[in-house]
Amino acid sequence: MNKPAPIPWLRLLVFLLYVVLMGIFVQLTATRILGTNLQSGNSKEKLHSVVSRHRLTPPLRSASVILRYSPDGRYLSLQNPSGIYILSRNPLRLVTYIVAPHSYEAVFSADSQSIIAVSFGLSYGRWNVEDTRKLAGKDLRIPDGCIDAELSPHADLLACYRPDFSLGLYQLSTDQWVFSEQFHSPDPRFFFVPVPLDMDTAFAGAFGFVLSNDLKPLASRHIIRLLMAFSPDGKTLIAGDPRDAVRVDLEIHKKASLPGSLQKHLTGTFVIRDENRVLAIDREKPDRPAILSLTNGEILSNPAFRADSARLADNSRYLFLQDGGVPGVRAFDLEKNLEVKLPENIGADIYASELAVYDANGDVSLYHLGESLPFAVISLPLDDLPILRSACLAPDFDELAIAVDGVGGLFRIDTGKRVAGFPRFSAANLAEQSTGFLLMPARRTVPQQVVQLDTQVGTTSPAWTGGKSHLHSGGSVLLEYSFESPMGRGILTVTERGLPFMLRALEPASGKEFWKRGFTEDPPIPFADPQGEHLVLGWKAKTEGARQATKHSSDATKTAFKKAKLGDHDSFFEVLEARSGKSLGGVLVQAGNGASSFESAFSEGGMLFLQKDVVRVSVYSLQDSQLKSRLVGERLAASAASSLFAVSEGLGRLSIYDLQSLAKLDQQVFADDLAYIHFSADGKRLFVLTEHQAAIILDVSDVRNAGVQASQTKEDKN
Repeated sequence: MNKPAPIPWLRLLVFLLYVVLMGIFVQLTATRILGTNLQSGNSKEKLHSVVSRHRLTPPLRSASVILRYSPDGRYLSLQNPSGIYILSRNPLRLVTYIVAPHSYEAVFSADSQSIIAVSFGLSYGRWNVEDTRKLAGKDLRIPDGCIDAELSPHADLLACYRPDFSLGLYQLSTDQWVFSEQFHSPDPRFFFVPVPLDMDTAFAGAFGFVLSNDLKPLASRHIIRLLMAFSPDGKTLIAGDPRDAVRVDLEIHKKASLPGSLQKHLTGTFVIRDENRVLAIDREKPDRPAILSLTNGEILSNPAFRADSARLADNSRYLFLQDGGVPGVRAFDLEKNLEVKLPENIGADIYASELAVYDANGDVSLYHLGESLPFAVISLPLDDLPILRSACLAPDFDELAIAVDGVGGLFRIDTGKRVAGFPRFSAANLAEQSTGFLLMPARRTVPQQVVQLDTQVGTTSPAWTGGKSHLHSGGSVLLEYSFESPMGRGILTVTERGLPFMLRALEPASGKEFWKRGFTEDPPIPFADPQGEHLVLGWKAKTEGARQATKHSSDATKTAFKKAKLGDHDSFFEVLEARSGKSLGGVLVQAGNGASSFESAFSEGGMLFLQKDVVRVSVYSLQDSQLKSRLVGERLAASAASSLFAVSEGLGRLSIYDLQSLAKLDQQVFADDLAYIHFSADGKRLFVLTEHQAAIILDVSDVRNAGVQASQTKEDKN
């Protein structure tokens, strides 16, 4: 699984400008490790008005994976963003699957009899690898969470980078801290961190930054990495950067000597090869890796490879090399100082002289090193689709473009067949006939780039480059976010009222500017909707910006705003047309802890939808600013054309409501949980993508009458 590059403390503020592309969908609640099952949703499917149904073929599998041998070589674990497959090696077979979304890298126990995982929300689980029994489970007693964490090789310790800028070692058997080291002690009166809001998903959500006096808002989100590495034998930990770093003797839980000449090399990836040697890759010089002495910091050799990051294979003679934005790994023989040819892969490991490879088709293959044909192969069953990083449907429901961590694809809806595969993209637009546009994420010194897509054959060609500003999907537009300052555009300036910024709406095809607007006084929280046509601005209610926004609102909203006793945590949500920037009015919301406490805000058909704590949905009217309904659901879609909205309620349940009366009109039950829902332009069809990648189109043109008929039929039977 590709790790974001660790950073020196002095570069933290600059780095934070880019981490919006690396967010993991944790939201604001702790993730739970759920169990051992490849089945999800409701097996009793109850569907009607189905227009078409096809499974995406081949399915899209995450390219962000970790393949590991157990210490004794008898088992393999394959971890992706959804869970962990456990396989026995001889014979090669699937033993079990552990549902473990949003988790740190899982680790086998020293005796290879169990596997341990910790979620980003710090839920701990330990399972027997052979009979799938859950041997232990608990929530770790770390109330402020971890900015970053890593299990030790024997899974007895958790290294936790805490929000107070300290490193702690948490003993899992006793739930006690056994070591602590403070890296930085900033004065909270003068210290501010720009906290990224972007959750980097295909759904409506906040983007940009808010200010914080500490790192607590970043806990459990796994978007900042502290440079840390354990030695393979679990006896040593090194963590930090050239400014502040520590070496820990894990046998006695005490600090050990770390040569200063070695510390200055801690700018990028490093691995502890053995008790005497460390391999480091300089972030700025990926073509000059170095093996250094852990005793005196001297450079012992310079291996002949170039890579952005690296990790040791189980056989520490070999190193796996990774390049940013490129799925899979390359292998390097440290003894012979040359690269080893590997089959095409998205994950690999080497145990003794045996090579295990996982490919994009979902196959795990075992090879004898040096041989071209595998001696054992197994195809893994499909697990849940990881969180969608981007999703876009063509207006006529011909094509679907979706992306998950590490990979994306274009599919024909009428057959489910994949037209083409791509590296992971962060936005897609399929509005034009036979032509689309994909936004490719930034990589190191390479800025975001828009490529033109021929949807008939799946080929791409460069269109335009986004520069240093951050581009975000806004449905029919790309929204460019950049800091504003008297010293120039793109320069971060901290004020008492927030972070001044500018928004520009750009045409996806050319980068042409539709409109721009600067926010220097009391800047709001912007919410983009990749699935819609609107932009929402969340203002603090007691600001001039909010007062000005009410001028475009209904008379009822103006009156409600004037009469309200406004508090510091109240918000005013203003709705804009994304393509023109025209204000359509707003809603006063006297709930929550400010606009940034809501994960999602979008508008359709004169209604404002707010989402908090993942599943709590509130619906407000732009006409009178009144709360119309509270619902429970994770995925939402709305259509002004048909005045309908749909809510995915979990366990495969999908409910459809009238957008104006909020009356429930219909419910459908799928055999699987839902990953994505979207209405057609005329609102008469609803597209549903399930977690196991069934693409289903429903006819909802007669849903109001269908609901009445179903009710009458039930009464007749009674």
